[in-house]
Amino acid sequence: MTPLEIAAAVARGLWRWIATTAEHHWDEFAVVVLAVVALAGPLVRLVLIPRGWVRAAWVVAHFDVWTPTWHRDPRGMAGLAAARAALHRRPERRDPELLAWVEARAQLPSKLVTTWHLGGAGLVAHGLIAEARGNRDRARSLLASAAELDRSSWPRAAIELACQWRTAEAIERGAWREAQAIVADAPVSDATLRLLAAICERMVGATGGPSAAQLRWRWLLAPRRRALRPLLRAALDATPADLGAAATQRDAPPPNGDLEDDPPSETDAPALAVALRSHLRCLARPAAAVELVEVEEVAARWTRAFADEGFAERLHARSRSLGGRGPAEARAAMVAAVREDLLARLRASSASLAQLDESSELLGLAVRELRRRLVDELELAAGALEQRVEHTRELPALDE
Repeated sequence: MTPLEIAAAVARGLWRWIATTAEHHWDEFAVVVLAVVALAGPLVRLVLIPRGWVRAAWVVAHFDVWTPTWHRDPRGMAGLAAARAALHRRPERRDPELLAWVEARAQLPSKLVTTWHLGGAGLVAHGLIAEARGNRDRARSLLASAAELDRSSWPRAAIELACQWRTAEAIERGAWREAQAIVADAPVSDATLRLLAAICERMVGATGGPSAAQLRWRWLLAPRRRALRPLLRAALDATPADLGAAATQRDAPPPNGDLEDDPPSETDAPALAVALRSHLRCLARPAAAVELVEVEEVAARWTRAFADEGFAERLHARSRSLGGRGPAEARAAMVAAVREDLLARLRASSASLAQLDESSELLGLAVRELRRRLVDELELAAGALEQRVEHTRELPALDE
């Protein structure tokens, strides 16, 4: 007999045994079935996932009908349970074939809601699989995009998990401002996210942040209190004088060279020196930690520097000594370089262009150029999508 025939024979025998048991011991059989359905959720969350039993978590999660919005994506939720179980395994026990097995089962059949094959829970499962493979950048991207899907396609529990992971990952890197922004923009909220939001507000020294009593109360309401206790202690132990400084110190890399010195005031230093120092400090910080007011301040200082007569004289003398471009060409090249840096900083951040004050000519140039590039990219993407639709070329589910 072939292996397939053996498997079929075993399946038939198992089915006969189940049918016989149900026929002669119906009461006991019904109790077992109802127990599995009733306890499927706790069994998956408390036993199968922590122990890393991937296939068992995949099977039993199909019976977890008590999870809210589970019915929207049961296959994706089962794949998410399997992905979480795989992530709980030690790195040396994460078999690539097993991870591929989970990926293949986290997709929705095409006959369901959409013509493509991935719901919100399946997308979160793929993000956790990327983390299990050590590709954190891809995991961060996939989990961030899950919340952008239409609400009808994602179970709330899956999106809550994605937001919790992204916030915890940012906190692990010490990026408290980024973590605060993630929680603030999250489309869902639960006790864990509310606690993380309060901790982030306290660690960045936000005005009107939570008190120690409020932190403890939110911690008491949150699940997994033992795992969250170190974060609570860190927030409670931080003194008010250290909070804002600690967040800034963690969000920004250590300064180098002359940036360690006290910055000169605008009244004591040339406008060019003030603009350069502000520009370098803005570029040295992670994009997620840069606020709109900082970009506007850099643009304003550069505008004053370019309008300064001393700067024009120095630029003219420098151009003449190098025997290169004329002062007008050199100034235009410098303006273009500053504009590109501002444009890149705006693009890397999650800021809305509508919030920017374009009173500065330099910032206005950067914003208009960024808008033009975004529109061009959108037009190219829409054209490619139109061509794909016309020729009915369907991409893999994750790419869709």
